Amino acid sequence: MHSVKNVIRVILNIAFGSFSGMQAFMAPVTMLYLVRSDSILSVLTSLFSTHIHYFPLIIFLITLCFIIFMLIKLRLFHFGNIQEYVDQVIDINLSTLTFVIIALIFYAITAFVAYFYGISGALKPGLALLFKLFTSMLVFFHYIHYIWLQPFYQRQYGLKRSLQALHARIRNHKMGFMRFTTFMLVVIFATVRVYQLYMAYIIVPLLEGFKKYAGIDLRFRLLPFNRISDVFLNVLILFVVFIVSNILFSPAIFAIHRVFLSLNPIKVKLS
Repeated sequence: MHSVKNVIRVILNIAFGSFSGMQAFMAPVTMLYLVRSDSILSVLTSLFSTHIHYFPLIIFLITLCFIIFMLIKLRLFHFGNIQEYVDQVIDINLSTLTFVIIALIFYAITAFVAYFYGISGALKPGLALLFKLFTSMLVFFHYIHYIWLQPFYQRQYGLKRSLQALHARIRNHKMGFMRFTTFMLVVIFATVRVYQLYMAYIIVPLLEGFKKYAGIDLRFRLLPFNRISDVFLNVLILFVVFIVSNILFSPAIFAIHRVFLSLNPIKVKLS
């Protein structure tokens, strides 16, 4: 039974752990490489022509999938005390609520400007940029927090005590923490960029070659909007594509994660 739990935990770590998801949020095109382009075109044409009323539901379901993803990730980060995990769940929901309020304010402003001044076209790109920034920075924030707290967790500190010790360290070594945070951000950005090239020049040609010689397209296919159930199915398909993207990104995550742990300034200080 214990071994089964360990296997499940390993699988969850591959699909949800560390800074997985950053590649999809920072470069969504890497997910589209795994979906048939004709189905994407068909769905977008259908959505923004005759089924635009489905758009709010799609946004809600995508946000729900993101929350589920973050809840699993946070459980992997804070696997011990259930109360500490509940506190993190509350923080995630508050952060998401704040983002939704900001998005609604942005929508109201863009609608006002479009109606009274005739300036349109900023709504969809603006919301997409807000979503990318929110999701990427939330994943990065919780990941680097986990990296900083890891040495204290190894000493069996609880979350509250670990945070107190961390804040004390940061006050005494501000520049060191700033350098380490900047280093992590730059490395993750570079890793995502390499992953984009890997998808474009290795995975895509492999998929095309398999389709050409075996006659089978391994890409996912979105469904045309014929009924409301297709909305739920398409979002579920996109979530599965997201998980597959995380799995493809996991070897890079594992290597970079080990580097971050070894260079952790707190680990050096505590050793």
